[in-house]
Amino acid sequence: MSAMRGIFAGVLRHERRAGRTTALLTALALTLTAVPFMAATVASGANGTPARSTGFNSGGFPLWFEDATGVRVQPCLDPADANCLAPLPNPGVYDPAQPLAFPSNYPDEFFYFAADAAPVAVADCAVTPGDGVTVHLALEAAFINGAPAPGDQQAFGRIRANARGGTGLCANSYYTLRTPYGPLTIKTDANGELRGGAAAAATSDVGCFPTPSVPCDWNQTLQSTHLSSGLLRQANAVPGYLGNPGFGPITGGKDGVNTLTVVKWPAGVTPTLGFGVDCDLPTCEVRGSTADFNVLAKLAGPLAADAPTVDFAGQATGTTSAARTITVTNLGSGALGLDPSTIDHVAVTGAGAAQFTPTTTTCSVQQVVSPGAATPLPRDATCGIDVTFAPAALGATGATLEVWVAGVAAPLTVALAGTGVEPTQEP
Repeated sequence: MSAMRGIFAGVLRHERRAGRTTALLTALALTLTAVPFMAATVASGANGTPARSTGFNSGGFPLWFEDATGVRVQPCLDPADANCLAPLPNPGVYDPAQPLAFPSNYPDEFFYFAADAAPVAVADCAVTPGDGVTVHLALEAAFINGAPAPGDQQAFGRIRANARGGTGLCANSYYTLRTPYGPLTIKTDANGELRGGAAAAATSDVGCFPTPSVPCDWNQTLQSTHLSSGLLRQANAVPGYLGNPGFGPITGGKDGVNTLTVVKWPAGVTPTLGFGVDCDLPTCEVRGSTADFNVLAKLAGPLAADAPTVDFAGQATGTTSAARTITVTNLGSGALGLDPSTIDHVAVTGAGAAQFTPTTTTCSVQQVVSPGAATPLPRDATCGIDVTFAPAALGATGATLEVWVAGVAAPLTVALAGTGVEPTQEP
């Protein structure tokens, strides 16, 4: 696992050094502003149309993106999650050991989805194969000027060829990499590698890129092949994810292509460089191929709440507050997040748990009916859980509401807060 994480970390560092603009970067008009956390409202597509959440996380990014097949992925921001490509530490910008806070402690780039092909050994202009050629496919989020800042948020689908350090490719030669998202034609440098300008020409970014006066139009990100065609997934993916930290076969490639193939152009032919250009001449030669990819992406959900915290403020001791309703949305369960969710039980935990009580609910909960008789909550449907606060003593207290889904290892959590006050102090 550590070797796989190292490969991805190297890619991430390379992308940070490479900057935000490439020769094939598609700069597009933008309309939305950065906002704080909002409800997990839905902007679903239909008839094979990609979509995005209309709610945003604390950094001003969509809570999820949905591909044309209905699969939704959320940001990989948990540094302890081995099945996601976690952001790298960046001194002075982001420290994963500290709580996430925008913009003071927030990653300058992170991923909704990342997939790398296993290196393809090519013995073209070398006696033995070199380290290999690979391709990086990602749905990435970043900031146009580098450092986290309101209005600078961007997201794009990236297709990038990587060939560095003894790849076995010939110098100053043309190759096509046939990827699961389409062909990418490149030209190597004098060392048979892709660095500097050659690396920029071997990158295709499609998404939204803000300007000083106009922020990101997130709908432009939906035009990326990653979302308009479909996100890749491994056959042996970890439940709740699209893959795992090891290499393996994938599905979901455009037009059924689930491999990376390296093709050499014939001598004397000067093709157009870039994405969408394939070597289809009879004299084009296949130099190597792989069907193994590493995929790191977390499915959205399965549940989301309309607020991360519910604060009852001041409440007189010995009395009970009015109920506050927490709205829960099913973002999807199952292997690809397309199924209904069955709520197994609701609990309150923490130091002040006895002072917060779930009273009534419009959610069908397995715990309070006959086992197995709970009605599953359909995808994108909502239900409500009412909670009251009855402080037993003066002062602030807190607890956590947990909503457990059958078959899911961790619950949806909502922080509960309240303060016990004297009756004369009650607002």
